[in-house]
Amino acid sequence: MNNVVVNLVTFYKSNNIRSNLAIETIKLLKQNNFEIIIVDGGSYSEFIETITNLEIKIFIETQKDLRESKREAYQKAYETGKDIIICMEPEKPDFVRSILQLVKYLNNNSLDFLLPGRKQLTCSEFQKYTESAINRFYQDYTGLNWDFCFGPLIWRRDQTPYLLNFESKVEKAYWDIHTIEPLLARKEGKRVEQVKIDFTYDPTIITEESSIPFYQKRISQLQLMTETLTKYPELKVN
Repeated sequence: MNNVVVNLVTFYKSNNIRSNLAIETIKLLKQNNFEIIIVDGGSYSEFIETITNLEIKIFIETQKDLRESKREAYQKAYETGKDIIICMEPEKPDFVRSILQLVKYLNNNSLDFLLPGRKQLTCSEFQKYTESAINRFYQDYTGLNWDFCFGPLIWRRDQTPYLLNFESKVEKAYWDIHTIEPLLARKEGKRVEQVKIDFTYDPTIITEESSIPFYQKRISQLQLMTETLTKYPELKVN
């Protein structure tokens, strides 16, 4: 679509399951004629070569910080002049099929931000457990029956300053820029909604997530995401 730009942040040290999924996502975006912006943290050379051969705009991050790399990607997307900006995790190729539906919803309902959610959790059992706990905590805190763990965010270009100027209250909670900030914008009167979509995780990711290192990652995510929300008492439902 001529009025949509999708931005991704990548960093893959070697050829693996996740880098292959990222390449699949990028190819799908390319096939669907979306403009793509990538900010990369120093991926292995073959990955960069593959992206370059696809004629994708790729920028090297200037700070070794995922939140700041996301912010750089938002700025680069803003500079394209496209009306609608989308951020997503590069390892979720199945999300691409829902982009047109979501953009149409945002436009038809004159939204400022759209926070996509999942109709069902098709991830690993342990991820289901931790993300269900996170979602329950966020839902009770905010009064919103949303999925807060999915990751993508869609917004109108003129709302980009909200994200660029966001000041985090938890250093390692890099996802807060695309989760907390839309909630703050909603509190200020911006039109922010969620639409839940069908989404299926790649089986290779589900297998990889079913291991001790990823259990530890999910526990850390649970702790950080709940801690982060409590730093914003203005988002607590009365």
